[in-house]
Amino acid sequence: MDKIQPAIPVPFDADTLTNLVEDAKDFAFTHGLVFKPREELPYEYSVTFIPFALLPSPWPKEQYNVVYRLQRDINLIYYRISNDFDFLKKSLQRACEADEWTRRLWKIYEQTYESQKDVLSLCIMRSDYMVGQDGAAKQIEVNTISAGFGGVSPIVQAQQRYTVSKLRLRDLGRMLPENAGTRIALGLAQRQIELVLIEKYGIDAHLIIRKRNADFLKVRVKDRRLWLNDREVAVVYMRTWYDPCQINSEGLWRIRELVEGSNAIKCPNVAWHLSGCKKIQQELAQPNVLERFCDNAEQAQRIRAVFAGLYALDEEEKYKMVLSNPENFVLKPQREGGGHNVYGKDILPFLKSLPASQRHEYIAMDIVKPISCKNYIVNRDKVNFTEVVNELGVFGYEL
Repeated sequence: MDKIQPAIPVPFDADTLTNLVEDAKDFAFTHGLVFKPREELPYEYSVTFIPFALLPSPWPKEQYNVVYRLQRDINLIYYRISNDFDFLKKSLQRACEADEWTRRLWKIYEQTYESQKDVLSLCIMRSDYMVGQDGAAKQIEVNTISAGFGGVSPIVQAQQRYTVSKLRLRDLGRMLPENAGTRIALGLAQRQIELVLIEKYGIDAHLIIRKRNADFLKVRVKDRRLWLNDREVAVVYMRTWYDPCQINSEGLWRIRELVEGSNAIKCPNVAWHLSGCKKIQQELAQPNVLERFCDNAEQAQRIRAVFAGLYALDEEEKYKMVLSNPENFVLKPQREGGGHNVYGKDILPFLKSLPASQRHEYIAMDIVKPISCKNYIVNRDKVNFTEVVNELGVFGYEL
């Protein structure tokens, strides 16, 4: 089942496509599906729309229901993982030895663990899935920091529903699943959240302060209360700080430590951040490990059913298995944000150049060959009619 039929018969004739695309672009601009392109000046006044799929892409309903209902279980086990100091220490020990980034995060966690036990924390997470050739959904990853697209997902859905209505297929539009971003403030890092807070809850916009790294160098902590520009900070949302290039000075590492040690609600705190490491995902796939965090065997079975094969590269047998059939795997480091994975033909030369002491930085996962369908991807300067991969992200939150 390598391909799935698109929700709407395509391709369209030229006139129909032109009209649909122009209407969809107008919808994007008038509903906030936009961003500021940094390459254009003046930056403050230039916006363009975020590239989007013109039509909704189908996903098997049975598998959609499986992963949607599973999110409560995912929330629970990752909450328990984030509070299990011994498990995190044992699981990440060798990764810390090989990877400075993980090691420094762990040091902050170790220093603040006791003082943070009674401090509230928030995690907005996203669990990503693909449906493989066997028709079963497999978990690709769990993002516990800066889980993107929550703010724009409802707008894309509205755009696609609008496009479907232009084709007089309103019944299909009503079949689109819920994207209730306002319920859990999924757009927390975006401008959309300011509108949600003002319109739905009456909170003044000046309380939402969007800051960059340079601004955070001014923060201070007094009696464990976090202050910035004479205002106490209640919630710190980590829009960045998930990649080494984003904490690239000792000053910023010091600020990360100050923030973590304060009573401000962190979204996420460093324990949640570490819980999202790929090594934790791989450890959960080991026999009898997942059960440590589950209420019963049935819950563990539900979760384990969506796991792809996950392997530690420091195990010689698994290392040789990946070397012998690299096209069947993807290598993943202890990073968020995408762009760090190694695939297929690139794996062999990469592993051979990787010192044995650094293998702990990566895990191997069975590559999921997902279902796909035809769709139109609308970019700023062109429209591509192409095969697209159908990946589903399910959001959850835990406070």
